[in-house]
Amino acid sequence: IYEVAELDDGLPAIVMECLEGEDLGAHVERAGPLSPERAVDWLLQACIALAEAHAEGMVHRDLKPSNLFLCERRDGTRIVKVLDFGIAKPLNDEDKTLTGTSDVMGSVPYMSPEQLRASRFVTARTDLWSLGATLFYLLTARGPHEGTTSHAIAAAILHDEPLSLAACRPDLPSELGDVVAACLRRDPQKRVPSVATLAALLSPWGSDVARDAAARIAHFESADASTTTLSGFDAFAEPTDATETEPSDPDSSDPDSGETDPSDTAPKSVASIPPDEEIDPVADTQLSATRDTSPASPSR
Repeated sequence: IYEVAELDDGLPAIVMECLEGEDLGAHVERAGPLSPERAVDWLLQACIALAEAHAEGMVHRDLKPSNLFLCERRDGTRIVKVLDFGIAKPLNDEDKTLTGTSDVMGSVPYMSPEQLRASRFVTARTDLWSLGATLFYLLTARGPHEGTTSHAIAAAILHDEPLSLAACRPDLPSELGDVVAACLRRDPQKRVPSVATLAALLSPWGSDVARDAAARIAHFESADASTTTLSGFDAFAEPTDATETEPSDPDSSDPDSGETDPSDTAPKSVASIPPDEEIDPVADTQLSATRDTSPASPSR
């Protein structure tokens, strides 16, 4: 936001940056799935802004391809910017007057299990789940959970394992699929712990753009060295328990045919969804009753 002003007729006005380009959802819809290098480069550019938001104690809560905007610079280079912080939430927000702690907000295909249940369960790792779902879409042009309605997709997110990246893009290195799967674990405590960790894991598949972005992201979390390494986090271990473990709730008395890169060039270190839809608050039992495992219709 460049300026907040008042027009001559008294109406309030906000002056914002004018962006030229297209969002990543529209780009994939037009051009098809991205190569690993391009997908990683663009996602990590967006992660720079997200790392700064997390450092300031904010969770975006609505990360998805259509909120990542690919801008054209005057010199011809491109950069991805994060849009729409309209439902962003402070991590330490205890104000219950505007939005109830049981409210559900976001775009269903990119919402984590805990976000689908209630806003009070949201942490920074909620955004990591959305990043994993977004990367899955950039690489495959489909979402990691499918269904014919928003409720069916929500039920799949809550109860089913995500689609395998290897099954949707067998040309991709399995290690890249492992990183995506680690973002999409239903238990937040078993998920990739931070944007810096994700950047460190993904940067080997990107170009110098990705490595530069990872270095900038690490700056925001440099106070805690463990956030940029795999210390205490086994990215590729199979979860021992698929049951969702929600963060503790102080109010309750109950004690994851376009451009491709050859996989043999990938570093050897260390899955169509309906249009984005909003979901009204629904109980987990309601979602279970409406589960639909039918495949989604092709993307527009």
